[in-house]
Amino acid sequence: MENRSVSCEVELEAGRYEVLPKITATREKDALSVGDLVKKYANVNPQKLRQVGMQYDLAHAKGGVPDEDGMLESKKTELKRKKAEKKKRMADKKQKA
Repeated sequence: MENRSVSCEVELEAGRYEVLPKITATREKDALSVGDLVKKYANVNPQKLRQVGMQYDLAHAKGGVPDEDGMLESKKTELKRKKAEKKKRMADKKQKA
């Protein structure tokens, strides 16, 4: 039996409160291992497996999440610079010839 969410309502007087949830997790003894689940869902639902894997990686990243947009922008800028250099070299060769 899966219990994945909980909701609670408490009536409080106006003011500021600090809420500290306590989460108790237990592992099912009959549950499949991570390796078995990956093998099972790799063919059944690869998109979901990829999504869960990315979420796991993000949750456990120690150095923070890499800025993929920034990395893509850097690559584009670098490619443009290299193309411009190549174009300039070609133009210089034509002038010398």
